[in-house]
Amino acid sequence: MAGKDPPGDEFSMLVDDIRRREARQQRTREVRSDEAGERHLRLIWALAAWCAAVIALWLAIPPGGPGPAQIRKDLLHLLEQSRSAVERARLRSGQLPPRIPSAVLAGLVSYRSIDGGAEYELEARLGMQTIIWRSLQPDRFEEHRL
Repeated sequence: MAGKDPPGDEFSMLVDDIRRREARQQRTREVRSDEAGERHLRLIWALAAWCAAVIALWLAIPPGGPGPAQIRKDLLHLLEQSRSAVERARLRSGQLPPRIPSAVLAGLVSYRSIDGGAEYELEARLGMQTIIWRSLQPDRFEEHRL
């Protein structure tokens, strides 16, 4: 048996080789589990950063509703359209109509005849703003904000 290792040495070499492989695989598993944990942590941080960005953007952008100036402009436009419709009806029949001729405008603008049906008043309201126009004072608007 010259030049050959005893049979016990081959077995111990095989055992050593298996132990080295197991140790290497164990280290690889530990690294992989650490990487998986880091991935989860990165995902959580990314989601938190995204949520923070969305909240910051929501706080930075003002609400999209119209401002008081736009509401006033819209109300004045409604009053003018209503006044025009009432005056056209008055010209056709010779007297004030019982209601605003346009059903759409009648739903948005209040109409009342005053002074026994000779004059009238229009009132438009949107949100906290109200504008009143009277035919007795055609150049004047009465504005209220609640």
